[in-house]
Order: sequence, then C-alpha cells, then structure tokens
Amino acid sequence: MLTTETMPPVVTALIEAGVTPYIKGPPGVGKSDMVRQLVADMSKDLNRPVGLVTAIVSGLDPADARGFLIPMKGDGGQPPLVRATMPPSWPNKFNVEVYLDGVKADHYDGALPANGVFFLDEFSQADVDLQKVFAQVILERRLGEHALPEGWHIICAGNRVEDRAGVVKSLAHLQNRVAELHLTASYPAWEAWAVRNGIHPLVISFAKAHAGDVFVDAVPKNPGPFCTPRSLVMAERALRALDPSHSETTLPDNEAAMEIVSGLVGEGVMPKLISHIRLGNDLPDVEDVINDPVETKVPDRIDARFVMTTALAVHATSKPEAAKPIFRYIRRVDKELQILFVQTTLKRDPGILSTAEFSEWVMANNDLILAATAG
Repeated sequence: MLTTETMPPVVTALIEAGVTPYIKGPPGVGKSDMVRQLVADMSKDLNRPVGLVTAIVSGLDPADARGFLIPMKGDGGQPPLVRATMPPSWPNKFNVEVYLDGVKADHYDGALPANGVFFLDEFSQADVDLQKVFAQVILERRLGEHALPEGWHIICAGNRVEDRAGVVKSLAHLQNRVAELHLTASYPAWEAWAVRNGIHPLVISFAKAHAGDVFVDAVPKNPGPFCTPRSLVMAERALRALDPSHSETTLPDNEAAMEIVSGLVGEGVMPKLISHIRLGNDLPDVEDVINDPVETKVPDRIDARFVMTTALAVHATSKPEAAKPIFRYIRRVDKELQILFVQTTLKRDPGILSTAEFSEWVMANNDLILAATAG
C-alpha cells in the first residue's frame, strides 16, 4: 500500500503515461487533499496556472454527467437535431480551482488553464449508469463533443467495499481501463501535511503518541463517529473555534470540548485526546521559553516533555529571535526528544539548517546528527 507521501510520484508517472489512476482507501485518509497537493506541486513544476475540477460522482445524475439533450432545427431542410449541453461537472472556467506557484488562487478571472486535473471523487459509489458515462471519459478523454484539453488528466478516487460506504460493483470493462492504487494513512506523511498546514501542536503530538487510534486501515464495525486523520483535523478546527482566546499551545478541554470531540472522533478516542490536551495546557507557554529558556521549567514527565518538544518544533523558525532561545531550551531535554525536535523543525522550515544555533547543536551532538536528519 502507498501513503500520501509515496503515492504522488506513482500518480504522476501514471498520468504522464496516459493511464488513469484510481485511488482507493478508507474514509478520511487524505485522498482529496493529496490530489489538491499534487495539483499545487504541478503548478510549481510547470511554472504556470494548473486547474483542478472536482466532480463528486456519487451525487450526480446521468444527465448531470452527460449534459441535457436539447432539440434543434436542422439547417437547409435537414432533419431536426438533438445536441447535449455542456455537463455542469465538465471542466470550465466557472467551476475550476486554479493553483499558481503551489498556492490556490483566491481570484482567477482567466480562461480554463491549459493544464489541470479532472478529479472524479467518490467514484466507487457511482451507479452503473454513471460508470457507463464516465467510461468514455476515462478511455477517450471526451464526452460526446466535449473533449478534455490536451494538458488535462483524470484521477479517480473512492472507498473500498469493506468500508461500508455504499460502494457499487465496478464494471469489468471500466476496471480494465484504470490503474487501481491503494492508499493507507501513516503518521510520517500526515505529520508533514499537518505541520505545513498549521495544525495545532497538541493535535500533532496526540497523533504521534496515539497513532494506533488515528491511522487505522479498517472502519469500525459499530456505527457512529470514529477517528481518522480527517475527523481529528475537524475536531482541531472546532476546538479552535470554540474558544479562539486559547494560545497556540493550548486548546479548550471543558464539557463543550468533550462533546465536540466525542461527536467527531468517537467516545473511545475522546478521553485520550482530552487528557492529552489537558496535559499540554499545563505546560509552559512557548513565549515563556523564548523569554527565559534557562529558567523555564522542563516537565518532569516524559509524555509532557514529548508534548512540549512537539510544540516548540512547530513554532521554531530560522529567525534568530526564535531559534536561539528554543535551541537553548531544547538542549535541556532527552537526546531522543532533541532528535524529534530537529526532524519536525526541518520539515517545516529547512532554513533552520543555516542558523548558528543548529550548527552549535550539531557540534554538541555529532553522534546524533545522522539520526536527526534521517527521514
């Protein structure tokens, strides 16, 4: 199985070969986010606008996918004609997301970009009639008189039969036209995404400490909320919205927070996440470390030191005013946690490599440098 870290080069190779990738995996593992990141990376590599049009196939009717038939008069005594309108889901300048230099554009008034991805999401839940419509799109890159631009590619995604997500049996001739890839969730790949997207340090450290609860390949047998990388991020955003006054190192842990968390990640994971948040809420603030890295207390408990290290790694930058005190403080914790700090910091801000503080750390920990920069 592939992860969101190892999947992109495989998908890129397939679309360059003219083969349609069909990404399958359990709910909430980041299929859609991975495709968005792939399009963003394409815009950087090509140094031009790249479009993304997402069609939630399971919610379409055949007419939405194929277009509506309109009778028309024949010219010069010719018999009447019937023509199909452009399908609402077909890539056009009104439904496209455009990425420029790796970032989604807030406003884009131009024509449909010459390069892009037509993303057929929830494809495995599509009815047979819809599968028949999109079979032509996948094979011929066209639908009736509407053809995809030369620089556009098709990517499909969906759940598996065992995910109990309303998956419909694939038609054999369609199955033979795609390359089926299986995506699984993993902490290292998710961590890189989470750090890049500003996910709260307490939630990142929770995911690492409780990877067995977050990165699960099987859907629970009993109905109800369950924890996935997606539902964990939803809980993080909801907790931030619940009490915006909390700092970048704390989150609410009251009764309302417990109810929100339970409704998103389930009753089994909720106590663990709330306990982890309460542990983090009792730690020194990052500002305390920056203001006084020598006297600010290093937590006694190893799990608390782990949470503190993750929070500092998310906030450390290559700017001297942050790097100097944080490196000074981090040298007071366990060697293994120093490695964790350097690994996480480098993923978010590689510029830390050029700082004097990093050089001093390397000199003091020469035997650890290979382990710190691995992965």
